[in-house]
Amino acid sequence: MTDLKILHDRIYSNDGIKDPKQFIDIYEESKSLIESAVHPAANPDYDAVMRITSDYALSLSHYGSSRKSILYLDKAIQMFKNSSWKDLTKLSMYEMLVWTRGFENYNQKEYSLATQDFQYLADTYRDNDKYKKWLLASRTVKVKKYLNFFWYGAFTCLVLGAMVNKEDIKLRGYLLIGTIALIGLAIATEIIKIFIKSKIEK
Repeated sequence: MTDLKILHDRIYSNDGIKDPKQFIDIYEESKSLIESAVHPAANPDYDAVMRITSDYALSLSHYGSSRKSILYLDKAIQMFKNSSWKDLTKLSMYEMLVWTRGFENYNQKEYSLATQDFQYLADTYRDNDKYKKWLLASRTVKVKKYLNFFWYGAFTCLVLGAMVNKEDIKLRGYLLIGTIALIGLAIATEIIKIFIKSKIEK
């Protein structure tokens, strides 16, 4: 029995370690052993390393080590892709890894990366409304920022226009044009948001 197999059996005896911090500590104590292992799919220790790496990545995320977790989520997901498993969509662990990576990238404001994972999940697990909601959130987060800017700008121009001296017709005209333009942009952005939502829901 290899050292990795012994470590694997120790970690997962009695249904595994429940506390994320405890798992992190155990992994990091044996980090050199785990990460120095050769990882071709034919390696008899491959599945053990893949499982330990996956649970370490998830433990980092649960513990709040977001940036570090993304590195290991990437690693674990790639290990699954390189494994002998033919249909990854049937593996709940793979699904959890992709979901967690999307969530962590979203929290790190890496919205395009998050969208890729949420798009995969929404396309693959069509009955899961949670994935559709997160896909919508990641695809519209920037749209919402522009929307807030346009509405706030329109309101500001409107208020300033009301405060300007009535005799200053030129400035009042500029502010009126600005108000109308910003409202137009806000409406157009709202339409884009509705279009994205309807496309995802289909």
